[in-house]
Amino acid sequence: MIGRDWHVRLLELIYVFYPTTLFFSEYRLATSLALKYGCKRILDVGCGKGNLSRLLEGKITDLYYVGVDISDYLAKKWRKTENSEYVVCDARALPLRTDFFDCVFFINSIFYVGPEQVKEVNPSKVLIVIDIDPSYPHVALADRLESNFKGMRMSRKKLTHLLTTQGFRVLETGGGATYYVVLTKKR
Repeated sequence: MIGRDWHVRLLELIYVFYPTTLFFSEYRLATSLALKYGCKRILDVGCGKGNLSRLLEGKITDLYYVGVDISDYLAKKWRKTENSEYVVCDARALPLRTDFFDCVFFINSIFYVGPEQVKEVNPSKVLIVIDIDPSYPHVALADRLESNFKGMRMSRKKLTHLLTTQGFRVLETGGGATYYVVLTKKR
């Protein structure tokens, strides 16, 4: 992820205007996949303002959610409970054991970390990556806003290939402009 500079402040501004809603395809996908794979202990890497936790509350019994983001935007507003917490850190150096979590989500955030660094992520059930295919026109705006990462978004096919070289096995993929890949660690 990026250092604490104007890019982080821009992300925080985006978080303010990014509503918690199933209207967005990435959250419809994340919610349905969390339910399908029986996710209870969830790590959300690059969680923004924690939209996923709010959408899953009441849908998953015994939900335990940890959101990780480089911005402290959410940390200032997070209502920590016994079932959720927020960690401010760079996702390339997670300060926690990922094998504790059933499911690790990267929702529009894998390009901050890069697929080669995901090999250290080891959820007990699945790794779920949801991203936007760079061949779609609306991605140009996102790439401009996140100029440090221009060109780091990749197609589902390329990302899937890179993640399989990092020790993961593909369980399923799908989607169009917003796509997903569900993987498990090769054992």
